[in-house]
Amino acid sequence: MRKVTIDKNNDLSTTGKRIKYEREQVGMSQQELADILIVKREKINYIEKGTRSLNIQELETIANTFNVSTDYLLCRIEIKSLDEKTIEIHKELNLSEDAINHLRDFKNYMITYKQVKLIDMEPDFLLDTLDIFLSSGQFYFLIIAMAEYLKISNKSKAIENNSSYDFSNIRPTKDGSFPHELSNYYRSLDDQDVQIYRVQKQILDIVKDMAENKKIEEREN
Repeated sequence: MRKVTIDKNNDLSTTGKRIKYEREQVGMSQQELADILIVKREKINYIEKGTRSLNIQELETIANTFNVSTDYLLCRIEIKSLDEKTIEIHKELNLSEDAINHLRDFKNYMITYKQVKLIDMEPDFLLDTLDIFLSSGQFYFLIIAMAEYLKISNKSKAIENNSSYDFSNIRPTKDGSFPHELSNYYRSLDDQDVQIYRVQKQILDIVKDMAENKKIEEREN
């Protein structure tokens, strides 16, 4: 039986970890998976540790058992979906399965919200709004501003998590100064405020573009 070919960017341990994760997600024991594959439990243990390879038939059986693709188990893609269109979009745009489904189901959600009176707007109007938002020339700058904010926020959290200081109860010294580590922390908080302003500004710029869009005017009329 032909062995599974592992990509140069992958190895047996990463595939093993993914198999273990999926097995534990459904509450299956190693013995139960071994019974499905008709192998000894020890082999499942070795596969999950990355010290034993598996053949194509075993890989396909595991994928079918957990309702995922073999590419997902081999860590070639990061989504579990078996839908070919979803996989193509993921490979092209590197979007998660949730992001793809949110975009795909947007109109249906809006129809439901309209029916239960959570919104008082037509679904097609909201769909046009989404289209114009994604089409705006300011959209790229919004994503950059959001990414910068997340980067700075993570830096602040790292300083806080790796420090022995109680940041919720810090007082300056008599001369009004702070230790160097705290200065970096508070500077990162200031940077966060700046980035929040940038995110808000980019959103406002996009909304202004949308307000001037003829497609939205036509829907309203």
